[in-house]
Amino acid sequence: MYMQKLSTSGGRLFTVTVQGPRVTLADTMVAAPHYLRVLEEQFDSAADVLRCLRAWENGGPLRPGNVPDEQNSLIRRWVNAHHMADVAARRWLSQPDAQNFEVTLASNMR
Repeated sequence: MYMQKLSTSGGRLFTVTVQGPRVTLADTMVAAPHYLRVLEEQFDSAADVLRCLRAWENGGPLRPGNVPDEQNSLIRRWVNAHHMADVAARRWLSQPDAQNFEVTLASNMR
């Protein structure tokens, strides 16, 4: 399921940007939307995306061994979804070895 139309009254639930040196228009207009499409395909609903992303933000990057099993499961789902999206979209980046995708929640979803 592609959740492209999911939004809040202020816009999209989250955005994907390309971070790194000399980001091109193609990076923004081709690679980032491709990443987003593949990422969203890994989840059943917007709530599912938000649960997993929040779990990763709250416990995944720094201390995966110190979080409850349920949160670890959500973190693993996020990491796997990100990996699949990254692999699929990285080939479209102008500098794939120096650039990364960053997902940001809308400010009213935090």
